[in-house]
Amino acid sequence: MSNHFFSSNKKSLEKPSSSNESGLTNDFRDDLDFDIPSVEDLQRGDLVSDVPHNYNIPSMNTLAQDAVVTGNINVDGELKIYGKVIGDITSSSNVIIGESGVVEGNVKATGMEVAGRFNGNAEISGEFLASSTGTIYGDLVLIIPI
Repeated sequence: MSNHFFSSNKKSLEKPSSSNESGLTNDFRDDLDFDIPSVEDLQRGDLVSDVPHNYNIPSMNTLAQDAVVTGNINVDGELKIYGKVIGDITSSSNVIIGESGVVEGNVKATGMEVAGRFNGNAEISGEFLASSTGTIYGDLVLIIPI
């Protein structure tokens, strides 16, 4: 089982820089430095997070190998599929179908990569890649800017 559940740009906990009497590294203690709000703070609703967020960065989303989604997917960012999607996919970035991935539906995206099975029509405005393990059944429309 992997130690990493989420990708992050935070410092790795695998290489402790220095530890204290509690066994926690100083880097790890810095990550735990937060204030627990009081009941009064919660009632007033004037909490301010000290964690910087950048909501303008497109996300990278992954559908795991044993996962099955039935329905349409609209995603703002890249989508990697290792499971099965039965429905249409719209992405502002790339749609990547891994070797174990199956998509039964239409795709509209900036780019697309097929290493698994794709059964549907695709409208791609950027790069399209098909690997030797990929199977494609349907029409492909590549939008070429003039």
